[in-house]
Amino acid sequence: MLSILYQKSSFRTFIIHFFVWVLVLSFPVINTLTGEGTFKVWRIVVPVSVFYFNYSYLVPRLLLRSKRLLYIGSIIILIITLSYILMLLDPLDIPPLVLSQLPPERPHSFMVKVFPYTAMIVLHLSISTLLRIYSRLNASLKQQAETEAQKKTIELNLLKAQLNPHFFFNSLNTIYSLSIKKSSKTPEAILNLADLMRYMLYETNKEMVRLEQDIFYIENYIELQKLRLTSNNKVTFKVTGNPQGIMIPPLLFISFVENAFKYGVMTNGEISNINIEFTIQDDSIKFNVINDVNTNAYFRVNDTGLGIKNAVERIDICFPEKNIFYTKLKNGKFIVELTLFLK
Repeated sequence: MLSILYQKSSFRTFIIHFFVWVLVLSFPVINTLTGEGTFKVWRIVVPVSVFYFNYSYLVPRLLLRSKRLLYIGSIIILIITLSYILMLLDPLDIPPLVLSQLPPERPHSFMVKVFPYTAMIVLHLSISTLLRIYSRLNASLKQQAETEAQKKTIELNLLKAQLNPHFFFNSLNTIYSLSIKKSSKTPEAILNLADLMRYMLYETNKEMVRLEQDIFYIENYIELQKLRLTSNNKVTFKVTGNPQGIMIPPLLFISFVENAFKYGVMTNGEISNINIEFTIQDDSIKFNVINDVNTNAYFRVNDTGLGIKNAVERIDICFPEKNIFYTKLKNGKFIVELTLFLK
């Protein structure tokens, strides 16, 4: 991939350089054809040579390798040497008006003769230096962006790999509890788990999934968990708004639902409630979970297991600076509020 990008970038650079030089060098040729000047090969060879000697050798070998003093010295020597040689090989006719402004002894006539060449060389050196530095910065930014994208992909794959076993372990615990009770709901739970695992195998490998798919997955998970609940445990699931047409990374919300069932189901006969709600708008997704906290469960608001930690990391990776997330423990209830901004 990098080699393809480099080839495309090199070809684009070549085309730009070609057309710029055609434009720049067309002026002396046009002047010659119109009889307004004499064509001299030095006026083409020298600018091109100076430009690419600096662009291809001096800047990358000296300036970009922090050999600044050596680069400055080389540039000064190059300017002085070429200006003097060009003045001898291709002397310019000094306009009488300029000569008339000089003192009688004309001590500065040499500077007047050499100045046009010096200005030309400095101009081409400056342009080539700026272009080379810009090219280097642009390449560095592209490489950095690709490295960040690869890092993001690796992190997401790692987090998803950690999430899947975590989910599978919790679901098996549910089925195990049903089997211990010899519940008639055990086959239904196994089939439900099979549907959930099918989604995880075939859909979660995608970078993005439809929001309605992920919501349906959460509904299936809730139904699986309900099989082990008693009449004292109430679960409310609500979706407000239209999820169709919205694409999100898979499995962003399931860890918070898992956490609610893990810590919000009372086993001592007390009444407990779990409320899960999606509010979907054109530019945002609001996701809230409120559950009673099982006083018999080991629980701290900042220590809710691997699933929550992974979910938060994935949200920060997938929605950098485009999410609002916080949790709090208040009046015996654990509250999760998450907002994802889609635009």
